[in-house]
Amino acid sequence: MLSARCSYLWSLSIGARTGSGGTDGFIPPEMADNPDCYFPTACDLYAVGKIIYCAWTGTDVLFFPSVPGEMPLSEIGIARPLYMRACSITPAKRFRNADEFMAAVKDARFQMEHGVRSRIRKRIKNKWSALVT
Repeated sequence: MLSARCSYLWSLSIGARTGSGGTDGFIPPEMADNPDCYFPTACDLYAVGKIIYCAWTGTDVLFFPSVPGEMPLSEIGIARPLYMRACSITPAKRFRNADEFMAAVKDARFQMEHGVRSRIRKRIKNKWSALVT
């Protein structure tokens, strides 16, 4: 029952005009610069990107996009592309909708589970070593 209610409320909000508001650091720059203009629901993905940044790095949104020095490169390479695209300065480079965002999340999850990035990095390192020697 709750799921049906949430779906109904979500369908009412799609395309709805909203006033400006939100927490500094979590709203897109264009929204902060022009509080009276219309923003599609895709702007919410900007805030989600900042939430992922804060959760992944354990740092405050004010430090975006820096990464703590003690964070392993393997971890940076998985989440960073996700939150950097969601929070791109250029709106056209951001995720356009939730489906596009979820596809990227699933790809990041696959990379975490299967170590895809580390295998690619090792392969490149081995090829580079072979070329240099």
